[in-house]
Amino acid sequence: MTTPRLRPSPPLTVRPERVRWLAAAFVVVGAGWFVLMMFSFLDNFGVGAADQPVHDWAISLRTPVATAILAFITTLTGPSWMTVITAIAGFGWMIVSREWRRPVLLMGAMGLAVLASTLIKHELSRARPDPVQMMLAIDQSYSFPSGHTLGTAVFAGSLAYLLAAHSARRNAFALGAVLAVAFTALVAFTRLYLGYHWLTDVLASAGLSLVFIAAVMVGDLLLSRRPVATTEADGAVGAKGPSGQPAVQPEGDLAEGPTERP
Repeated sequence: MTTPRLRPSPPLTVRPERVRWLAAAFVVVGAGWFVLMMFSFLDNFGVGAADQPVHDWAISLRTPVATAILAFITTLTGPSWMTVITAIAGFGWMIVSREWRRPVLLMGAMGLAVLASTLIKHELSRARPDPVQMMLAIDQSYSFPSGHTLGTAVFAGSLAYLLAAHSARRNAFALGAVLAVAFTALVAFTRLYLGYHWLTDVLASAGLSLVFIAAVMVGDLLLSRRPVATTEADGAVGAKGPSGQPAVQPEGDLAEGPTERP
């Protein structure tokens, strides 16, 4: 009885140079935005000056139905549940597709995001809004950045990229980006509405998430092999090119050297 082997990930369907440029842009924009939000709250200027007004506005929108729905969403995207969801998604992906690269990148990015959020919170030690206005259990931990928003953005953004970058569908990137941004924005709003974070907390997390998504993109490039360009007639594994050699060199377990004939 043979043991099933892991398969290589599907080939990239986007040009590597485009991924590199996008990853570089994510790092510059994301890190710059994070630093701007950090100094905004430290010096109380720009967006930081809007923290209290936005907090007051968000809690003024509360209704019983909205509170129940948003409380469920914020609970589901908390650190504990996101750890479980990430583990199920990652290991389930490995089992179903028998590949390891993309699941490991997803789980690794989430692990690093949690570590970074914890370290930054303790370093900056920003107080949360008034606990009296918190709708669920009182949270005395530090506020900046929002761990819920960061975890959701890294998970949704990384997953969207890892699926879209290896998909033949033209609109995969656009669809994945829209869904990831929309879900992250919803989770960020729950943190404001329920009274646990300031505006600069969630905006900083959104920027920081771009850095981790960029790391996933670079890791995917390093672990993926470029597909060999072939004609439609030569596209199948084992097809012969003009020189009589295989037109496509298979990867992973299919990439075997020449066999000697007795």
